[in-house]
Amino acid sequence: MNEYFVYALVDPRDGSIFYIGKGKNKRPYKHLTEALRYKNNTEKSINPYKTRKILNILAAGFDSYEIIYLHKDLTEQDAFKLEIEEINNYSNLTNISKGGLGGDNISNNPNYEEICKKISEGGKRRFQEHPEDRFKSARYGKDNGMFGKTHTSEVKQKIAQCHMGTYEEQYGYERAKEVKAKVGQAVKKRFSDINNISWAVNITDEQLEFIKMAMLSGKYSWYLLQKYTGLTEKIIRRVCRRNNIVINVLRLTKGNMKDFYGEDYEIFHDRKSMAHRGKLNGRYKNGKQCKSYNSSMPVAV
Repeated sequence: MNEYFVYALVDPRDGSIFYIGKGKNKRPYKHLTEALRYKNNTEKSINPYKTRKILNILAAGFDSYEIIYLHKDLTEQDAFKLEIEEINNYSNLTNISKGGLGGDNISNNPNYEEICKKISEGGKRRFQEHPEDRFKSARYGKDNGMFGKTHTSEVKQKIAQCHMGTYEEQYGYERAKEVKAKVGQAVKKRFSDINNISWAVNITDEQLEFIKMAMLSGKYSWYLLQKYTGLTEKIIRRVCRRNNIVINVLRLTKGNMKDFYGEDYEIFHDRKSMAHRGKLNGRYKNGKQCKSYNSSMPVAV
């Protein structure tokens, strides 16, 4: 029975054809339904290019795209052949496959390798950037594509499954060995040279010697170590681990506040002496003890 046809979707804004497909019954109208479901976050998009085109048409104030039937009364095999021919006759289509038995998915796209290469290169460029530049270019708030949206329960379930179980449970025994080997090689390559680590901080010989001396003496607090080296506590700890230095710092206990803060002692001492007590304290209320205090504590007056 010849019930198949080849159709084209037309952009009503300029009259250009942006998608060609084959089908039967109400197939041309299903693209609109798929786009609306994607917009409402109830269904993922197989062809994001076509979906974005349709959503842009709707955003421009149109109810839908226009439909042109290029060939009618076809068998399924004839529809496949004519679909391929028509796709080859047009440029700037949103189709991601050559048509026919390939189906509308990226894995069957004739330019599959080129698409994968572009995706890979884009990811590499992104992570070669300095972290600050990468964070600046990140999309926040309304500029983010997921702003105001949530994953569907199906997507959440798939994400959860990806993080559950061992490699063997996820990939099978044979495949798990290959995955583990690749992960191990990547980790070794990453840590083989400290200068190749994106988050590494190259410290000077003077900073390293000072850290060794300070840890050996135990007379320096984290406050003074950070002040004299210009490094954060996290980085200093990392340097100690890499150079097998035992961490030995001065703790802030009663009687050694001056040793803990060094020449900045007076600043912190004055700040502590200015603490609000009694009626100057925000927790003091109507001359009564605050409920959060222990009942054995005297009430400030």
